Amino acid sequence: MNRFISIQRVKSQYFLTLALFVLGCLFTQDLVQAQQPIPPTIPDTTKPEIPKPLPTLPEVIPSPTRQDRQIPLPPEAIPGSIVVKRFEIIGNTVLSPTEIEKIVKPYTLRQISFIELLEVPQKITQLYVEKGYITSGAIILPQKIEDRVVKIKIIPGTVEDIKIFGLKQLNQGYVRRRLEKATQPPLNQQKLLSALQLLQIDPLIANISAELSAGIQPNSSLLEVEITEADTFTIGLNIDNSQVASIGTFSQQLELKENNLFGIGDRFNLAYTNADGSDALSNLSYELPINASNGTIRLTHNRAYNEIIQEPFKPLNIENKTQLYDLTYTQPLYQSIYQKVSIGFNFTRESSQTTFLNDEPFPNTIGATNSDGKTTVTSLGFFQEYLRRNEKQVFFMRSQFSVGIDALDSTIDDNKPDSKFFAWRGYTEYLRALSQKNMLSVRSNIQLVNDSLPPLKQYTAGGFFSVRGYPQNILIGDNGIFFSTEFRYAIIKNKNNQVTLEFIPFVDFGKVWNTKTELDRSINTLASIGAGLKLSVGKSLTARIDFGLPLVEVQSSGDSLQENGIYFSLKSNL
Repeated sequence: MNRFISIQRVKSQYFLTLALFVLGCLFTQDLVQAQQPIPPTIPDTTKPEIPKPLPTLPEVIPSPTRQDRQIPLPPEAIPGSIVVKRFEIIGNTVLSPTEIEKIVKPYTLRQISFIELLEVPQKITQLYVEKGYITSGAIILPQKIEDRVVKIKIIPGTVEDIKIFGLKQLNQGYVRRRLEKATQPPLNQQKLLSALQLLQIDPLIANISAELSAGIQPNSSLLEVEITEADTFTIGLNIDNSQVASIGTFSQQLELKENNLFGIGDRFNLAYTNADGSDALSNLSYELPINASNGTIRLTHNRAYNEIIQEPFKPLNIENKTQLYDLTYTQPLYQSIYQKVSIGFNFTRESSQTTFLNDEPFPNTIGATNSDGKTTVTSLGFFQEYLRRNEKQVFFMRSQFSVGIDALDSTIDDNKPDSKFFAWRGYTEYLRALSQKNMLSVRSNIQLVNDSLPPLKQYTAGGFFSVRGYPQNILIGDNGIFFSTEFRYAIIKNKNNQVTLEFIPFVDFGKVWNTKTELDRSINTLASIGAGLKLSVGKSLTARIDFGLPLVEVQSSGDSLQENGIYFSLKSNL
């Protein structure tokens, strides 16, 4: 009898598992959507904004008077005239041999007076000044002229001290290291001005003024800098309908930001996001500046608990837990107020576990899982960024190569998509102010991979951040491309730009495909047109509503605003 009961239990469990497996195959798309409330490992880049006209910084003027010194030759070494065979320039790090030759050639191999001899260091000094080395100079060394060779020494301009005033929370070392880097001998006026301008647009600084005055030593200067600090702490309250339908589209977020946590320019971010079927620590990050060239190390952790509340899955009590750990190093290679080139590396580990009923592992028909229904992906990334901007336009481009590795309990399965892959993702955005009231916005992204990917790493299309007019993440696959164009017209715009109401027509396009298999849906292309309204009140409030009209029909089971092509967001900063 007991044996019969055991056999019946085994059969019941078998048929239940088989039924759920079939159900999972039929509704795979909806289940996968629930695993993606956390952004993918290849992070979406912060969208650049059209910068305001750069504030006019005070010229480093009045320039300190260069203390030229012509050290006289010994009286017995001053002839009425002299024939110079060659000039030996000591300490030159600025002028090319060709430039030096052009100056000295008229004074060599002919009879010249002592007055003409002094013209040579004067002309070298003048060329230094024209190149921005306003405190450097050339002098004729005290010497006994032998073999008709005259020695001229370059005295480089230096900054003997940097005095910083006005800082309260920000450590002086943050500013001093950046200015010291720009004031290495020989001092260059333009290089110093560029460093001051970069500090002016630093989010930690509201205003900066500088004065360069003559120092005690010859050809030295004193730099005095006055700084007004910016507010660094903000509380953000955000409401939108950007979540996937399986966990509830409506969400609210509380975000805390501190851009100068310990006074060294380090940034802390904490964000909590809640939806009907989701609780997420959507961003916990700490970023530390590590050098005067704005190199940073950032540690990020995200985690989310999701419960599918959409029929027909709700009675099955399907739960999904996701986690992400990311360590990123970013280093600008070149930066000015108009351009920036950066590279970086990141190490990421993320996991997803789906269960049903009494914590039973849910059968996964797409990606590899372990015995507990958990998928873990570990990857290394190398990215490159380029930013070019001025008062009217911004162009931003980001490229990242990622490779999945077998490390830290990564899920490896030769028969299913797992932690081993190679992917490339690109992102571009172009913003241009066409007039005082009109602006053009063009953005795109792409992902290409060499193999099938687990759901954690797949590309999504449709919804709030992608092709509007469709439910969030309606298409999911290994590869994808997205393109969007917006035209922004300011209906209302006051003189101080504190209140702006924009009308925004748009066109969106997206395409998704798998590397080795067909998509679960019969279509793989989305396209839409639509329009939106955006209200901005200074930096404290932004409200936006969009309506997208789909041009390619896709079946959807829900009836939420999002699934009817309507998206809204309300963001406030306290």
